Amino acid sequence: MPLTAVAGRVDRTAPFDGGNGLLGQRAWFERIARSVQGCHAMASPSALSDNVDSSVGDRCGACTELLVLGDGSHTWPGTSVGNEGLNPGEFDLNRRIVADMLAPDPGCLSSR
Repeated sequence: MPLTAVAGRVDRTAPFDGGNGLLGQRAWFERIARSVQGCHAMASPSALSDNVDSSVGDRCGACTELLVLGDGSHTWPGTSVGNEGLNPGEFDLNRRIVADMLAPDPGCLSSR
């Protein structure tokens, strides 16, 4: 099964660079990718847009990717209203999930 995580650079609950007793999001995801999907490494981030980066795992069991939203906070991205007044950002995660569900083979959300 594909594995996608979404992290926000302006998230104060789970800070992107770590804090509040948590690892940084990239370090955390690399550990998950290795243990769950058998990835050997994570590729350097590549831009999906001016505000979104994607890092894809190397030699994983299935597509494994970390999407990093420049304007992402601790709320679901792309909704009309964020949780507790937080900015949901402009990345439309819902559209990408639906596109992946309708595709013949599940894959990376960054390619949808």
